[in-house]
Amino acid sequence: MTCPDTCKNATGRLCDVKDGSCNQGCTDNYYRQFCNRKCPDTCKNATGRLCDVFNGSCFNGCDDSFYGTDCNMTCPETCKKAIDRLCDVIVGSYNEGCVDNYYGQFCNMACPDTCKNATDRLCDVIDGSCYEGCVDIYYGQFCNMTCPDTCKNATGRLCDVFNGSCSNGCDDSFYGTDCNMTCPETCNKAIDRVCDVIDGSCNKGCADNYYGQFCNVTCPDTCKNATGRLCDVIGGSFSNGCVDNYYGQVCNMTCSDTCKNAIGRLCDVIVGSYNEGCVDNYYGKFCNMTCPDTCKNATGRMCDVIDGSCLNGCADNYYGQFCNMTCPDTCKNATGRLCDVIDGSCLNGCVDNYYGQCCNMTCPDTCKNATGSVCDVMDGSCLNGCGDSYYGTECNMMCPNTCYNTTERVCDVFNGSCSQGCVHSYFGSHCDMMCPNTCSNIADMPSCHSESGTCLAVRIYSSA
Repeated sequence: MTCPDTCKNATGRLCDVKDGSCNQGCTDNYYRQFCNRKCPDTCKNATGRLCDVFNGSCFNGCDDSFYGTDCNMTCPETCKKAIDRLCDVIVGSYNEGCVDNYYGQFCNMACPDTCKNATDRLCDVIDGSCYEGCVDIYYGQFCNMTCPDTCKNATGRLCDVFNGSCSNGCDDSFYGTDCNMTCPETCNKAIDRVCDVIDGSCNKGCADNYYGQFCNVTCPDTCKNATGRLCDVIGGSFSNGCVDNYYGQVCNMTCSDTCKNAIGRLCDVIVGSYNEGCVDNYYGKFCNMTCPDTCKNATGRMCDVIDGSCLNGCADNYYGQFCNMTCPDTCKNATGRLCDVIDGSCLNGCVDNYYGQCCNMTCPDTCKNATGSVCDVMDGSCLNGCGDSYYGTECNMMCPNTCYNTTERVCDVFNGSCSQGCVHSYFGSHCDMMCPNTCSNIADMPSCHSESGTCLAVRIYSSA
């Protein structure tokens, strides 16, 4: 076998005697062990070898339109032309950028066709964002979002190129920044706009049965019906009053069922107070209070419709305007009433130990006890006199302790004078004066006269 003619010529053998591999390497355009592989014709031409003798990689890089280790990959035709290379010799990324309608590292992505046309580039060479904005109905960095079809139509742009908000407002039935919300169908229809373009509030008022800023609240069905509006368009208060059994600004409160029935309304349409009075056992402005059950029963009303005072007097054991006070239990019992219906004074006197108009005072315990009443029912004076040691109308004064005591009574029951005279050494009607010290004191005998105080016996003094 003949040695390959692509083996490098040198002094001596061209190839190995056993396997034919080239001993001295290969001629400039060939590589591998037997020099049977030709260097890629896309390797950059230079003086000497084109490629590595072992693996065929291009020594001097690739021709301007190729890249890769073996220069076997073509640079993208969308890379921008430059004086020499179109793309990076290793990875194929652009060197000088991309032609006008392409972007990306390898210029393999087309600029969005929604980018606004410009003199040269449509989009950024790195990320593809549109340079000059978007055509009229698109928005966003990449002009990949469509303007809302609810934007108001106008010459030129429909929406903001950055955030998509409608530049000329919304179509008449839509509102909001993106015109993506529909005006309430309960808004009053108008020639142009139905609702506010910002917040959706109804500009021209509401349809007849609705109220509120957004016409989203229904007029109360208790409003009195009339031709046209049922309630106020702002607060929902009635326009024509309430149906007969309801009252209040929005007709949401029911008239009391204790109001007296009448033809038409039961109560005032504003505050709910009665129109025709209350049913028999109720009173007050709103007929919400019950007549006292201590009022004397009678046919018809028991109490006054305004203040609840009893019209026909009180039950037997009660008194006062409202019959809310009980007759004193010290009143003398009798058939029928115990006390006066107005002031509670006892009509039949008091039980034995009490006195006063209302029998609320106790007879003095110094009155002389006897069967029956102890003291006068009016003024409390003792009827049977006083206990032995007391005197006075009310027996509230004690007999002097200087009175001479021989019987039960110590002093006069009316004026307190000592009935039996005085003890030794005292004189006077009340024994409140002392005998002169010149009087002699004799056992069991007074020293002086009980009335005049003159000595009954004279003390004799011995002379020195």
